[in-house]
Amino acid sequence: MTRPPAGPGIDLMSGEFFGSDPFPAYAWMREHAPVYHDEGNDLWALTRHADVKSPGTDPAVELHQRP
Repeated sequence: MTRPPAGPGIDLMSGEFFGSDPFPAYAWMREHAPVYHDEGNDLWALTRHADVKSPGTDPAVELHQRP
């Protein structure tokens, strides 16, 4: 398994990130790291619509926090 290139250090929990123009960062994530790991906040982000939709509709995918 190959790792994506080192990212630009996107902080997905930063108000500054969302308060500015986040679209270039999202474009980078979709191209280079569609399943992006925000190491500083220890969270993962899915950046493509099909990837976001799939886990919620596929019964074979086990989610840790299903209601």
